[in-house]
Order: sequence, then C-alpha cells, then structure tokens
Amino acid sequence: MFIQSLTDVKLFKSLQARTDPVSTTLAGALIPLLNDSTLYCQQTSAQKQQHAWQILERISQFASSTVISQLSSLEIFILILSASLHEREGTGQDGCAATPDGAQDLAGDLKTRLAFMAQHASRIATTVQAVVHAHGLDWDENRSNKRFLTPDMIGDQKVRVHVLVTYLRIADLLDLESDRSCKLARRCMTVSARPDHCMQGLGGSASSRIINQYVDPEIIRVVVENDSRVEYHRWHQWLSHLRQEIERANTYMFVGDFQDFRLPPPDEVKVLRSSQATYEVWGLKFEIDQTGRIWDLISRSVYTGRWDFIRELLQNAIDATALRLFLDSGASVAFESPRGWKPSASYTPRVTITSSANGMSLAIFDNGIGMTRSDLENFLFTVADSGYSKRPTGRSFRFHSIARFGIGFISILTRARTVLIRTRPHDGSDLGRRVFLEAGSREAYAEIDAEAPIGTSISLTLKDPISFHELETYFKREFRFVSAPVRWISWDAVSAGVKFARSIEVEINPRLEHDLTKVVGTTGDQAIIEKMLHEFTEVHQTVLERLRRTTPNRRAPRWPAYDVPLLFPSGTALPGALVVVLDEYFNISQIHQASHFSGSKKRLIVWVPCHLVDLNAGIEWSSMHGFLVENGHAVTSITSAPKAHEVLGDELYNEDLALQNRLMQERDLYALEDEDGSSDAATATSLTMGEDQITIASLEGGEVFESRDMFSGLEAKMVMRSAMSGLRKKGGAKDVRLESLFNQLVTALQSLDNSAFQDGVRLPIAANHVAPIGACRALMNLSAVSRLPLNASRSSIDESPTLLNQWAGAGGRYVQGRILEEIERVLRHLGIVWEEAGIIRAGVFSSVTSELERHTRRTIRHAINDIRSRLNEEA
Repeated sequence: MFIQSLTDVKLFKSLQARTDPVSTTLAGALIPLLNDSTLYCQQTSAQKQQHAWQILERISQFASSTVISQLSSLEIFILILSASLHEREGTGQDGCAATPDGAQDLAGDLKTRLAFMAQHASRIATTVQAVVHAHGLDWDENRSNKRFLTPDMIGDQKVRVHVLVTYLRIADLLDLESDRSCKLARRCMTVSARPDHCMQGLGGSASSRIINQYVDPEIIRVVVENDSRVEYHRWHQWLSHLRQEIERANTYMFVGDFQDFRLPPPDEVKVLRSSQATYEVWGLKFEIDQTGRIWDLISRSVYTGRWDFIRELLQNAIDATALRLFLDSGASVAFESPRGWKPSASYTPRVTITSSANGMSLAIFDNGIGMTRSDLENFLFTVADSGYSKRPTGRSFRFHSIARFGIGFISILTRARTVLIRTRPHDGSDLGRRVFLEAGSREAYAEIDAEAPIGTSISLTLKDPISFHELETYFKREFRFVSAPVRWISWDAVSAGVKFARSIEVEINPRLEHDLTKVVGTTGDQAIIEKMLHEFTEVHQTVLERLRRTTPNRRAPRWPAYDVPLLFPSGTALPGALVVVLDEYFNISQIHQASHFSGSKKRLIVWVPCHLVDLNAGIEWSSMHGFLVENGHAVTSITSAPKAHEVLGDELYNEDLALQNRLMQERDLYALEDEDGSSDAATATSLTMGEDQITIASLEGGEVFESRDMFSGLEAKMVMRSAMSGLRKKGGAKDVRLESLFNQLVTALQSLDNSAFQDGVRLPIAANHVAPIGACRALMNLSAVSRLPLNASRSSIDESPTLLNQWAGAGGRYVQGRILEEIERVLRHLGIVWEEAGIIRAGVFSSVTSELERHTRRTIRHAINDIRSRLNEEA
C-alpha cells in the first residue's frame, strides 16, 4: 500500500470535508507545516514519511466513520502531526517535536499558520509533544501521567490524549512493512531479537511472508509465516505486543464515556512455521494457569537466594561430565561416589564458567554427555525430574545425580533475561541443537545447530550484573572438592589485564583481543576459551616479569581465573594424637605424641585426629577432637584459682608487652588497678570443652567475664610464649620439639573450619554437628549414598523425620562409629576413663535443627553402646 502524499490520506480527507472554519484552517495549515518542517526538525526521509501515511491509513481502517466523526478537528490535526513527527530524527526523544526546543519552534510556526487559533498555538504544540512522547512510553508510565487520562479543551475543541496515543500506537504496530526506529519499536524488540531489526520493516525479510492481514472496525487479523527462528521470535514479540495493547486499551481505557473508541478484537494474530523452517517452537508446559507460570511462584518462595542459579548450573554441568565417565567403558568407576572415578585416556572432564559484569553475561560450559531432544525437554519443562539418574547402565550401582531438572532450571529464569542453550550428545545419538528463551515467555525456540560442540553450554544475559569480587568470593566460599575440574574466568579481568599490558608496552597478539570481543556475552567454545586463557597466561607472565625488573612496587593486574579445589586434604595433614600437659595454672608444660606418653594424668588436654575417606559410602571426613582430662578421667571442664599473672606467666608480662596489648585490645579487657596499686584481676580460671574449641576463661565471683579459644589466633601465641617462659624460669632452654608440636596442632585446627560440603557444594550446617564428640573441628564432603536430605531448593536440610532417620542410621552412624573407635583406642592406650557425659558437651546442638539434633544424639548413643558391647566381649 503506497500513498503518494498527505492529500491521499483518508483521515486528512475527512478533515478537509468538514466545512466549519476551524477544520478549514487546520487542514489548510497541515501541508505547508509539514513542508516547512526544517524550521523545527531535520528533514525526514521519504521512507519515514511513507510510514506516517501508512499509520494514518491504518487508523482509518480500524476506526469506523462514526468514530472518526466523533474526533474533533483539532484531534485529527494533532494525530496527523504526531504521526508525521514521531519518527523524525531530532536531538531529543522520539521525534523533534518531543523536545522542548522543538515544541517551541512548532508553536511559533503554528502562530503564523493558524490565524484565529494562534492564541492556542503553544498548547497545541505542547499536546503534540505529549502525544509523540507518550507513544514511546510503556503502559504503566502512561497510566501514571494524569494528563494522559484527563480530557482537555483547547478553545472549543476536545482533546483526549489517551485516545490519540492509543490509536497512534495500534496503527504503528499494524504497519508491518515500513522501517521504523522509534521507542515503541525498540521496546517491542528486545536485545535478544537484535535491535538493528527495529530499523527494518517486519515484512521486508525474505524469510517472512504475511499470509493474511485484514483490518476493519470489526476484526484484526494478522497471520505470518517464516523460515527463520530469529524472524519467528521478532514477529512473535511484535504481535504479542499488538494483542496486549489492544486488550489493555479495551479493558482499562475505552469504557464508559469512551466505549465508542473501542478497538476491534485481534481475532487471529499469530506466527506460523513454514515447511522449510529449521527450528521448532516448544511451548513451556510448567504453567499454573493462563496468566501465571510456576516459576513466578517458585522464584518468590523456593529460589530466593541470589546465587541459586549458579549453583544449579554448576551442578548440572558436573553431573553431565560425571555421567559421561559413568557410561565410558574405558573409565575406572570402582566406587559409587564419582569422587573416586578415573577418566580414560580419550576423555578429560572439565567445566568452565565465564562472566562479564560489563557485558551482563554469565555462561557455563561442560564437555559432558550432552543432551538429546528428549533430555532438553526434561531439562526445560519437567518440574522436579531426577535429572540423569534414570539412565540405564551396565554398572552394578546406579548413577547418583546431583541436580534436579525443571525446578532447578526455573531458578535460572529468575535471574536471567535471556537463555541460550547449545548442546550435542557425546555418542552421536542426536544432532546438535540450540534453544533460546526469555524469562517470562511462554515459548522456547529450538533449532538444529551443526556447529554445537559435544557437551552443553548455557549462556545467560543477566538482569543484574555480578562483579569480579562477588563471584570470586562466592566460588571460594561455596565450592570445594567437586567431582570435575571447574574453572571460572572473568572476561572483565582478562580485558583489564590486556589493557594494562598494552599500557606498559607488552606486545599483544591481535588475535587475542579479537577473540576476546567475540566470546564475551556469547556461547563461545570451551576449546577456544582455554586457548585464549593460555595466550593470556603468557601475557600475564610477561607483565609480572616486566614489573619485577622495572617497577617492583607497582601492583600487577589480578589473575582472571579461579580453579575450584578438587582434592580433599589427606590424613597426613593432621598430626598424630597429642597429649598437652598442663601445670596447676593451666600453662602448657609439655606436649607429647600420645603413642609415647606415660606421665601423670592430673591435668591434660588430649587431641585425637580422625581421617576417613570411604568413596563407596561417599564420605570424606577429617577432624580433630579435644578432651579435657583431670586425674585420669575425661571431663567437660576444669577449674583452678591462680592469680592472673600466674596464668599468663611472669616473664610474658616483661618480654612481650606488644603482643600482650594486642591480645588485651582484642579481648577488650584490662586489669584495672586501684589507687593503692591493687588489682581487680580475675580470681579464678577455668578450662571448658566447647563445641569446637578448648576455652580458657576468667572467672570472677563464679561468673565468666572473659573467655578465649586456647588454640587459635593471638591466644595460641600467648599460650606458647607462656610455655616457653615457664621452661626458662626452670632453667631450661627453648624446647623446639614442644613448639613444633604445638604449631602442628594449631595449624591443623585452623585448617579444619567446620565447613560441610555435599557434592562439592557448601551445606548450611557445620561439619562438627554431624559428630559433636569432644571439642570438634572438622571438614566434610558427602556424596552418592551418604548425602544429607535437602529441601527443594537444596539450600537447607530437609527436616523430614523419615529422611533424617534414614540418613542418621546409615551415613551419620557410620562416621560417628569410626570416630568413636579411634577416640576409644587412644584414650584406652592412655589409661583414661571416659563416659558419654565426659566427651559430649550438653547443649551442643544450640544451632542445629531439632530433628537433626534428636537423630544425631540417638545415633551417637548407639555407637557408644556398640563400642561398649565390643569391649565387654573382648574382656
């Protein structure tokens, strides 16, 4: 439909047909106004002018002659001006008339053109400005504007801005062939649909065909067919927006007094795949009803953590690599836990995560099993499916999947604007595919991807950026002992490193910078990414060497990658069982290996290490358990009544005042002296077996007013110096052996930070709550059959009594039993008598759920009874 000029536009003809003076004046002013538009706007292109005429014709099609007769002449005048100006290239918002300067210029031009309406020129120009501006705003922005909804009078002419804006928008959306660049077009086409297409007519693509377009006052029908997934997505967005605009206008605006302005309903507005199309459209099936999708509910109730989606992506990727190993006949799969599997020579599993805060992107790649079409549908659309665990195999045990498809993928949609998945099965059982979808959409677009590498990559455009520091902190805190090599790379840090290298004249391979611009925010490829990191490593090493030689004090750029730790600490990281001998003032007088100790058992602290790695059971455990001994019996506390200076040692006060002051500042405690020189220092001291520490406490009047962990931080240094001071007072030399054993003990305790992991992901509990025996510091990783039951989002323990009872009776009791066996062996060798009350502190479960507390207490008691029964049998 080509329109030669304004005089051929039906809406303009209807204005000309009116014989009243206002209509005649307005119609007569339009042509010279538009011809002289350079007074307040750059000259428009012929294509954009044609678009304006097309918009006006569409209004004449869906608005009946009766409706047009109800528009005032000034409203038709404003509609024609707004349609002509909304696409023009001004310096402000959508069109030149939308800017204050443009509106003033237009007002001046109107004064000379409108004769007896000249006194209203400024208001008319302002109204044109408001219509053009509102044309590019979203629904909520317009409805919040009082002027948008309030009818006005200019002279004796009605002006209903919301009618004019709505008609202009609907007609613009119905012009399917013209080029456009206004805000409305940009908003209808999201970033994922390539915004450059907004400049092109939708119907101009060779891969799209308008099968049927019919518009009249009774019905709107648009049927489009296309071959391309990108074109399908563009059309789907555009027509969905058209339908939504019509429904909102008819529901909220064109009611009551404005009933006559209702728009014709969209009877058939849809996009069809052509017979030549290489893509598929998958309807998202996890919906609650027609208006809401299930992830809207879950994102508010289950997946509330900011990082849940990264955990889900990583667990799925690790599962994919583990399953490929599981199915590989050449791999060594001797244990149920994938932590003990060894890959064959033909396959090395790896997972790569890349991010860019500047590019608002995050992507994860694995070279695992890949997904078939059926796997993709389960991954995307099946809520709470058990992931890969249902795969048939020839192994003697099943594959223990970490992740859960469907419900986990929903967490991704809560944080991402767009998702692009590329995948290819490792065994060639299906073709490579790519799937694209947007958060909130009802459809996903799938097509064959001949270049997809084996494995799976998932690339996200994020709703909110995540900085380098935030991700680095998150990965270091939340992931250890994973079942596949996991590397995170920050493209922002790589870019900063390249820029820094160039600033100190380090030669850069141009290909590195070229590849960097290609992979940021795209799916890329694991092999390309690893190659780029290798090239950057050479640049980084050159930078460090250059700085070392020229400016050693200058700070080098940070390394852009982080490798998640794979190996669980070995048992050699722990010292043997140690006996700490205390004097009457709780100073350390000696430390012995338990295997060689035969001295007095009046006051002792015994530390027993336990290391357990059973990959059939899926348990990796390392711990130290501290016990207090008084007169040969294990107890939970010991109290003495020395003076304060005797506890710390006379020499300590004189030798190291700086260390003493630092400790006292940390304690926020000073011995205050009275005017007569006397001191209000503590009158008693006690040792207590705490949850994860041996506590030395100062008592006054029977009340604890200050306590510290005896084997950590500055307190440990003070204790060691006190021991050395005691030796020197007795005329002895510095005891290197004592100091070495003490340092080994402190180092071991510091390395055991009570972190608990499951499949390499941090659990929301402390490891020592699994075996709260003595003052316990531990490190734990569970997998396979020993996993703790988790809730739907896997962010907390499932408190189901049945599930916890099953776990406590299996994995929990197994760990506790092995620990108690080692503790009993050491204490029996030392001749120390112990009972349950002396090795398990009352109230230890203050921060554990009541259900887990009940089950843990019960299984520890059973384990103790088992040991007692065995000892009785041996006796």
